[in-house]
Formats: sequence, structure tokens, C-alpha cells
Amino acid sequence: MTDILGANEVFIVAEKIEVNGADFYSKQAQIAKDARASELFKNLEKAEKMHRKSLHKMHEEIGPEEKTLEKFSGDQSSYLEALADENVFILNEIGDYSNFALNEALDAAIRIEQGSIDLYEAIKPVVEKPHRKAISWIIDQEYGHKKALLKFGKLKT
Repeated sequence: MTDILGANEVFIVAEKIEVNGADFYSKQAQIAKDARASELFKNLEKAEKMHRKSLHKMHEEIGPEEKTLEKFSGDQSSYLEALADENVFILNEIGDYSNFALNEALDAAIRIEQGSIDLYEAIKPVVEKPHRKAISWIIDQEYGHKKALLKFGKLKT
């Protein structure tokens, strides 16, 4: 077994993160009472969906030898999925976010984006070299989300 993550595992986790993000933003867009906040969340939901499609395309482009290379046990693959579900999208810690006030939703979204950034930054040095550029692209996208949320939060204060 090697310490290098396979691209297949990385893209599975990345796609899951983007799905979770889209779900979170969709719910926040529906409950936001502020029209501009609702629009921001809708735009972030669309961006997450677009990122997932892009990631899926990149995932499909990795070679068959890389897809079938077994570098992780089932437990380790499950751990990567848990990072996407629990550690990155801190939704279990956040609890029931179905009736957040706007400031709570913004704070949660910023924490979620930072968690994504942290995970991708941790993954990037150990991912196979050909895929580091894709990981950098993901990181840039997540920073853009965080920046938009922070900017909106400043407008609200």
C-alpha cells in the first residue's frame, strides 16, 4: 500500500463534497427571507453543481489503470467519504439548519467552505502529480465561494 492517494478516490470525495454543498445551499436559498441572500445561495448552489459536473468530467478522463489501482482498503475509502460528509460539510455538527437565521447560515457556509479548502489543501500534496492542477482549481473555486459569503456578510452588517 502506498501513501499516495489515487485520483479515483480524490474525485469521488470531491464530487460528494460538491453534492453536499449544493444541497446545503439549495435549502438555504429556500428559507432565506432576504432576497439577496436567497439569490447568493442559489448562485452558490448552481456553482456547486457546475463544479460537480466539471469534477465528474475530470474523473472520467483519468486512465483506467489509475481507476482500478487499489491503493485503499474499503475502510479507507469509507473514511474519505466520511470526510466529505462529516468533517468537511460539518452538517452533523451544525445540526438542523432548516431554520437558520441569515447570520447563522452565512457563518455555517463560511465554515463549510473553509473545511472544503482545508481538505483539498491536505489532499493536494499527496495526490498524483498529474491531478494537482485539478485540485488547485477546486481550491480556487472554494476560495471564491468563501470570498462571496464574506463579502455578503459585510454588506449585511
